[in-house]
Amino acid sequence: MDPGPIESRTPPRLEQRKEIEFAVKGNRPNIVLIIIDALRFDRLGISGYRPALTPNLDRLARNGVNCVNHFAVGCPSQIAIPGIFTSTLPFDWGGYNEGIRHRPYSFVELLRGAGYDTFGIATCHWFTSHYGCSRGFNHYANLIDMFQWFRQCYIAHLGEPVAQWLAGRLSDDLMVDFLGSDYEQILASTLTYLDEQDRVEAPQRGRSRTEWRRAVRSERELLSNDPLSIAHKIATLGADFHFALGLQTVDESLKAELARSKAWDSRLNRRIFLRSHRRGFEAHDVNRQVRSHMKRNSNRPFFGFVHYFDLHESKLLIPNLSLSRLVELPRDVGRSMKGRPKGQGGHDVALSFTDRRLGELIRWFERTGLSKNTLFLITGDHGVEAGIPYRGAGSDLSRFFTDDFLHVPLIIYGPGIDSEEIHSLMSHLDLGPTILEQAGIEIPSEFLGMPLSRRRREPAPYLISENAGKGRCDFDEKTLYFGVRTEKLKVVFEADDFRPRERDVFDLQRDPLEKVNLHESDSFQ
Repeated sequence: MDPGPIESRTPPRLEQRKEIEFAVKGNRPNIVLIIIDALRFDRLGISGYRPALTPNLDRLARNGVNCVNHFAVGCPSQIAIPGIFTSTLPFDWGGYNEGIRHRPYSFVELLRGAGYDTFGIATCHWFTSHYGCSRGFNHYANLIDMFQWFRQCYIAHLGEPVAQWLAGRLSDDLMVDFLGSDYEQILASTLTYLDEQDRVEAPQRGRSRTEWRRAVRSERELLSNDPLSIAHKIATLGADFHFALGLQTVDESLKAELARSKAWDSRLNRRIFLRSHRRGFEAHDVNRQVRSHMKRNSNRPFFGFVHYFDLHESKLLIPNLSLSRLVELPRDVGRSMKGRPKGQGGHDVALSFTDRRLGELIRWFERTGLSKNTLFLITGDHGVEAGIPYRGAGSDLSRFFTDDFLHVPLIIYGPGIDSEEIHSLMSHLDLGPTILEQAGIEIPSEFLGMPLSRRRREPAPYLISENAGKGRCDFDEKTLYFGVRTEKLKVVFEADDFRPRERDVFDLQRDPLEKVNLHESDSFQ
């Protein structure tokens, strides 16, 4: 099976963006897109999961459109986002290092251009303005955990160039240039996020925003005066480099302190994950921001983007020790323990909690009367490894091609939406076109997907998923991975120098859990 050349989808530079003339219908609905990070399709009660922990999602799916063969274009979030917002594949337009900043259109921009009031609330670092996800939004709140933000910046952007510099493959001058551009952008984005969180009166999480701001400003001054000291600092501390923001050198006392902290964490978290530096914003914080924004909403139709990160952070049993989470924890633990398979643990607890918060948000829309003209679309950005079968993929993105990581729900609920179960093969590429069609807006030719009205009749003949492994998406230096899926078969390829070779083959009808790799089988040569 030939997935087509990657090179043809990675032009060296972008064409100048075209203007679109909008064909807008009257009586446009309000639209709310809710992304539950790491939500797998097979974890919904309506999908057959037991114990059933998602009564609110199940209600929406039963009373709306339930797309049962819907998939992400990649995993994790960084790789899935281009499909969600721009209906393009991860490797298109030079790859996903820059998120969607350099892609032709975000469907949100087209909604705003047609008169929609647009607002978004992101709680995951990959969904931030730094990666272009705020394009087209009148109001966007980056409610992200700074600890996780800096760690992911190291993994996705900084770690590999610093390693190349240490190995002598990157000169001092090129290292200085890299830090002056990429690292400076990271620091500038951090200050923006801190200011935004103050503006929307978001609760403090862990280290105060005043302390973060002071450290980042000192780091920017150091970047200007002695950039190579930052490279040495990153090389010394790795993903923990943010503990030394603003410091020119890393002394032995700081290294010893971090070592003691890690040892203490390891002992505390041996059986249950009880302690972490991560301090993400939870679903009730997001709901509060939605309600606050809607009180200021104009008479224009609105588009809202709502992102829940709680399920992704499921290993953190009580992330922030918030009163609401502590009060509800016994109920969620009790529900998740009833007959559950071995190995789900915190994932099920977080699933129950997140579903309850989703239900609260939907009921608020219903109480206020806003739901009478509001269309809800609920999906996951990707799946996650949880429970059986356990694949042991860890952080190896090259293994994130099974349905555990890619099969996600798509539920559409609202006025005029009849109860329907759609079995057509489809993906996040179809999300933007579906939203634009509901708003009566012309779909750009650059979008690879099609609206649900057409997808009902024309299932995708195959779906493509892609990633470049852990770290940066650098085509010239990395092995590239991509999967091709039909209703019956999945084939995963590896490619060096854009020359693909088959790696995995799964017969999805006989082996839906993808346990038996048929790559060496004569019948699949």
